[in-house]
Amino acid sequence: MPLDGGRRRAFQRQPRRATEGYHAPVVAITAPAETGKGGRVRILRSYTGDDGQTHFEALAPVLHEAAHGRLSALAPATGMIFRETTRCADLGHRNPPRRQFVVILAGVVELEGGDGRRHRLHPGDVLFAEATTGKGHIVRDVEVPRRSLFIPVPADFDLAAWLAGNA
Repeated sequence: MPLDGGRRRAFQRQPRRATEGYHAPVVAITAPAETGKGGRVRILRSYTGDDGQTHFEALAPVLHEAAHGRLSALAPATGMIFRETTRCADLGHRNPPRRQFVVILAGVVELEGGDGRRHRLHPGDVLFAEATTGKGHIVRDVEVPRRSLFIPVPADFDLAAWLAGNA
């Protein structure tokens, strides 16, 4: 039985799509998460290139067979933050305040890098945000409410080792 006794709560309202403001065409849309039905867990990484611009790349952690499915290595975390965005917004250029995983729980957000390529993140998609310097990336809410889970990692977290299963 759900913790709310089976009642629908106010935060389960239908998402609203952005129809005002930004109308430019999307150069490229990618959906990094391909989980379920035999798909792989994929993570979109944001990083600052030598040009000072934010760039994106799709990554996949190694998953090892376990008693109850396939698991990645354990990633350390320094906390956890939930956020709800209730109205569509174009947040302009932004840098994350720290290196962190961002899991989209509801809604849709679009990220634009320095090269103009755009990536849409849907529920279940994971971003590893580490472009903490440079010009930053543009953030646009596409569908709200958007609920996100932020999982900050320690400053010495080695993403490459974790992806390889060696954390």
